[in-house]
Amino acid sequence: MEEYLSTSPATIYRSLARLNKKGYLSARKVKRGRYPLSTEYAITEKGRAYYRKLIEEAAVFRRTAYALSPVLGLGSRVPAPERIKLARAWMEESIKMTKRLDARLKDHSPGGTYGKPYAEWLMLSHEHAMLKAESAWIRRYIKLLETGGA
Repeated sequence: MEEYLSTSPATIYRSLARLNKKGYLSARKVKRGRYPLSTEYAITEKGRAYYRKLIEEAAVFRRTAYALSPVLGLGSRVPAPERIKLARAWMEESIKMTKRLDARLKDHSPGGTYGKPYAEWLMLSHEHAMLKAESAWIRRYIKLLETGGA
């Protein structure tokens, strides 16, 4: 989790208390041996539904440095059919974006790609290549999910 989020214990405990207050977690006091009384949390059905909603929102296609992270990392916590649905939605948006980039790269009219600075063309080309590579990877991921291999 440290790869995605760096936080302090105080922030975690405040978050747990807030999630408990909203009904996403249940809490119970536990005494173990000589240790002080502690609080043990468990996710509720309302919490599971909320978590799925957050994953679905995060997994919407957005072109960022870590565009696949929500689908692949966080999405692994939801059942395979939901992951397939999220991955397919990501793929559909990726295909749309790739087509828009194709059109921009092929446009040689004045004001199109033609006559633009090389750096701009290079960024478009790079983005296009990245999307194609990620799309190929996500296709394999969907196949693995469908066959039970992931």
